[in-house]
Amino acid sequence: MTRMQPPTAGSDRADGEQGGSPPCQAERIAPDYFDPLAVDAGQARDVARWRRARREELLASRAGLSIAARQAIAAAIARGLDALLAAHLPDPRGRVVAGYWPIRSEPDLRPWLARLHDRGALLALPEVERPANPLVFRPWHPGAAMRRGHWNIPVPANTETVEPDVVLAPLVGWDGAGYRLGYGGGYFDRTLAARQPLAVGVGSQAARLATIYPQPHDIRLAAIVTECGLQYRAGREKIPSGMASISVPATLSDSRQGPAGSKGQAPMTKTILGLSGSLRRASFNAGLLRAAADLAPEGVRIQTGSIREVPLYDGDLEAESGLPQPVRALQAQLAAADGLLMVTPEYNNGVPGVFKNAIDWMSRGEGLALFVGKPVAVIGASPGGFGTILAQNHWLPVLRTLKAALWTEGRLMVSRAGSVFDDQGNLTDDKTRAQLRKFLEGFAARL
Repeated sequence: MTRMQPPTAGSDRADGEQGGSPPCQAERIAPDYFDPLAVDAGQARDVARWRRARREELLASRAGLSIAARQAIAAAIARGLDALLAAHLPDPRGRVVAGYWPIRSEPDLRPWLARLHDRGALLALPEVERPANPLVFRPWHPGAAMRRGHWNIPVPANTETVEPDVVLAPLVGWDGAGYRLGYGGGYFDRTLAARQPLAVGVGSQAARLATIYPQPHDIRLAAIVTECGLQYRAGREKIPSGMASISVPATLSDSRQGPAGSKGQAPMTKTILGLSGSLRRASFNAGLLRAAADLAPEGVRIQTGSIREVPLYDGDLEAESGLPQPVRALQAQLAAADGLLMVTPEYNNGVPGVFKNAIDWMSRGEGLALFVGKPVAVIGASPGGFGTILAQNHWLPVLRTLKAALWTEGRLMVSRAGSVFDDQGNLTDDKTRAQLRKFLEGFAARL
């Protein structure tokens, strides 16, 4: 194995020294070196117990709703679905939309499905044909003959199967990262792993969780709609071919804007929390973060956080006084953000201690849940010739441990930073600014 050269310290200096990291073999590492499906058995058991408890609470709360309240929720969800399909499936004629037969106080969307059928859509309902296998979908229409299926859920009497273009997935619970808490059988996840429909979760706003602690088998939905409108939408990579683009009408709202259809709505804005791992005010990486805030795509705001006041981690301090105020502030910013942009220097072929310390503090207490499923992108600048490639690679196991959703479809490693930043740390090179803008557009599409 090729040995690395002696480390070079301080690759975030602005004094023109050509430091940085020596060549590495990181890009030659096999893609499965860090197994993305590795499971900690103990953690999986803890998550399963947590999910059972939350599931029971959410189902009990849903069962306590009055019939009138359930009908109002279902009607509002139907309006949100109309707006969503207007963006993705403006002409439903001949397209297969799979609903569900409502059980356990789920929103009854059969009237909405009937209206869709009147517009020419083909309808289907799911059936558990074999335990521990993907669902099958059978043609259905209002008034169709039915029989009792698995768990006595009514299913179409015919034995024909169809492939749906759109699948509605009822939600017991859900989170802002697009993950669904169901009944625990795993049928929808198996189905979405085997097929590529437009998967839309439908449920109540009250069922939102900070996170469901997604595991390797959990499949992210393409969209989530509640009585308050659109609450989550995936990037274009989750929209099946043949569908319209991810652009969504302004009539759809998210949880920050109130119920769909309310007057005076502004188009949805996504927020990215940006953190620089350098404390020096004129650092290249602080400048790169400022440039990112200036170049954010339309509809995206990059909020700059600061790690300057975060103390060194001390378990005794945490036990005696709880989380320091600067840490709580960063956690609040992360909770409110749709994604995290980490702008990392590279020191001694690795990550900066102050940056790692801040992330360690942020993951303490309830902060750990904030990272789970959170979209994260990593960029960096260095005066050397390799643009923080080692530091970015060193963040991979950290982010994997935190179960963050690392975005890897683009990379930005600014090398020879002294030639593209001015003396105040401002990014002045047009080519690098264009590369940064493209990177941000790709990351924003993932949110």
